[in-house]
Amino acid sequence: MSNEKLANRLAELKHRFINQLPDRMKRLQEALHPPEGEQAPPSAADREASLSTARELTHGLAGSGGTFGFPEISDAARALGDALQEPGGNSGPEVIPPLLEELQTEASKALWRVDSTSRPVPGRPASTTAELGRTVFLIEANQEEASDIRLKLLHFGYRVHAYDTLDAALRDVEDESALALIVDCDFSAGEKLGVQALTERLSTAPRKLPLVFISELDDFDTRLAAVRHGGQAYFTKPVRISELAATLDTLTERVPQAPAKVLIIEDDENVARFYAESLNAAGMTATLLSNPAGLAQALSESKPDLILMDLYLPVCDGIELASLIRQQDAYVSVPIVFLSSETAEEQPLLALKHGADDYLTKPVDPARLISVVRSRARRAGVLREQIDHDSLTGLLNHGKLEERLELELLRARRLGQPLAFAMIDLDHFKSVNDNHGHAAGDHVLRALSRLLEGRLRRTDVAGRYGGEEFAVILTDTDGPSALRILESLREDFAELKHIVDTASFHVTFSCGIADYPAHSNASSLRAAADTALYYAKRRGRNRIELAPSP
Repeated sequence: MSNEKLANRLAELKHRFINQLPDRMKRLQEALHPPEGEQAPPSAADREASLSTARELTHGLAGSGGTFGFPEISDAARALGDALQEPGGNSGPEVIPPLLEELQTEASKALWRVDSTSRPVPGRPASTTAELGRTVFLIEANQEEASDIRLKLLHFGYRVHAYDTLDAALRDVEDESALALIVDCDFSAGEKLGVQALTERLSTAPRKLPLVFISELDDFDTRLAAVRHGGQAYFTKPVRISELAATLDTLTERVPQAPAKVLIIEDDENVARFYAESLNAAGMTATLLSNPAGLAQALSESKPDLILMDLYLPVCDGIELASLIRQQDAYVSVPIVFLSSETAEEQPLLALKHGADDYLTKPVDPARLISVVRSRARRAGVLREQIDHDSLTGLLNHGKLEERLELELLRARRLGQPLAFAMIDLDHFKSVNDNHGHAAGDHVLRALSRLLEGRLRRTDVAGRYGGEEFAVILTDTDGPSALRILESLREDFAELKHIVDTASFHVTFSCGIADYPAHSNASSLRAAADTALYYAKRRGRNRIELAPSP
C-alpha cells in the first residue's frame, strides 16, 4: 500500500471516529443523566445498567481518542471512567458533572478542529484543502477539463483522483477511499469495451460504488447505454458543478438519514420491550412509556417520528390519548399506529376516525411491524422535510431557521460558548434573472446552497432567509473565526462559473456577521448582522463586514 493510500485510509478512520463522537457523547450524557420527572425513581438494576453503559463508553473513548490524534479526549474519558469505578459510580455529586463537562468540551474541540481543517482558509496552500475531503475518482482524457472539475468539486468538499484512461482507473477502482466514480464516455465502440470491463469489476467488488457518466452527447441511445452500464446519473457537458456535487451528495449519502424515533405506549412491559428490540434491531430508536400520564414529558424528550400505541391503557384508552395528542399543533402530523388484540371490524374504523394512521392486530409479526413503522415514519419524515425546508434549495426555511437560532443561542448560553450569525445576500441578483432568465437564477441559488452545505460543519445551520438572501448559524464560533470561514466561501463562490445554455457568468455575494455574547439575543444578532450586510453592500459588494460589539 502506498503512503498516499495509507494516509487516505487513516484519514477515513479518523473521520469515522469523529462522525460517531456526537452520538457516543449523547449516549454517555443520557446514561449519566437519565430523564427527570419519572413517576418512580429508577431501580438499582436500572442505575447499574446506566453506569455500566457509561463505563463502557468512557473506556472506549479513553482507548480510541489518542489513537486518532485526540489525547485530550482519552485523558478526560479516563478520568471520568476512574470516577465511575467507585462503588455505585458515585464519587460524590461534585465530581462526576465537572468531569463529564470536561470530556464534552474536549469532544467539541475535536469536532471543531477536524471540521475547520477541512475548510480552505486564506493563506493555506491549495494542496492542503482536500486532506480530509471525500474522495471520488474521475476518468477524463482531457487534462484541462479534469483539472477544472477537480478544482470546482474541491469547493464542495470533494477530493478528486483523476485518471486519463479506463485501464489506469481499473487498477485502483477497489480502493476503499473512493466513494463514487465519474466517467467521461461517449460509448463509442472502443470505449464500450473499457466501460464494460469497469462495470464487471465493480459488480464483483465488495462494495458497490455509484457510477456517474458525463458526455458531450445528449441523445437517447447514449443515455440508454449509460443506464445499461450501471450509470446512476448522467450529465452533459459543460457540466454544472453544483448539480454534480448535489448528485454526489445524494449517491454517497453525504448526510445520512437519522434513525426513525418511535415512542411505544404500552402497559405490558414484556410486549413493549419485544417491540422495542425488534425496532432497534432494524436500525430505529425506540422509547417506552407505560403510563399515559407521562405523555407530555415523553413527547418532549423523545420527539418521535411515529407513535406506536396500545388501544387499551391504564388511566385512559388509546383513542382518547390519540385525540389528546392531535390537539397539540406540534404533533398533528406525527403518525399514530394502534395495536390491539381485538379483531372486530369497527375498531380499526373508530381508531382511524380519531386520528390513527394504521391499525395492527396482536400478535404482530416483527417483519410486518418493522415494515409498517418504517414506511409510515419515512413518509412523515418526507412531509416534515417539505414543511421545514425551502423547496428550491433544500435549506431550512425562514421560520425553521429562526427557531434554530433560538435553540442554538440557548445551547451557547448553557455551555458558555460563542456563536456567530451571518446574513448573506447575492450581489446584483436581479440582473441574473433579467439577463439569463429565472432558471439561471434558480441555478445560482442552488449552487450557493450546495456550497454552504458542503463546506459547513454538521453542527452549523444554513437556511434560505428569503429571495436571494441566506443565513448561517456557526456554533462554537466567534466573530473573527466566522469571518475567516465565510471569507473563504466568498472567494470560492466568486470563482464558480455558472453555465446556462450557451452563456457563462460569475456571481458574488456580500455578507454581514454578528456574534454572541457581544449581541445577547436573537433579535439583536439579526439586527446587527443585517446592518453589517448593509455596510458590505454600501462599501462595494463582494465583501464581508463584522458587526462591532455594542
